[in-house]
Amino acid sequence: MPLRELADRISQSDVCLGIFGNTNKTKRVIPNKVYDYAASRRPIITASTPAIKELFSENEIFLVEAANAQKIADAILSVKSNMLEAGLRAQRAYDKFLRYALPEVLGLELKKIIQNIV
Repeated sequence: MPLRELADRISQSDVCLGIFGNTNKTKRVIPNKVYDYAASRRPIITASTPAIKELFSENEIFLVEAANAQKIADAILSVKSNMLEAGLRAQRAYDKFLRYALPEVLGLELKKIIQNIV
């Protein structure tokens, strides 16, 4: 899907779904789409994994047990029944994205790591 179309679809969404598998990769990554959702201030539901929890908390996104369809469905219904809370979490995820995940911020962090190695 073209990025512009993707951005439009995200902006029209009441909730965005992240990663839910039960694989080693799922445990190691924060998918780009989760960053896209956070940058768009949309409520996010995704699996509670070590990688996701390195940046986000239950205070910012809706975390569910990996590979559990019932928990995903329950989270969707929770968002639907409490859009105010979903909006607050989306705002907090957006704020965290701005503090820690912008390319400029990540670039400076990488520069520090490289300088410490050299």
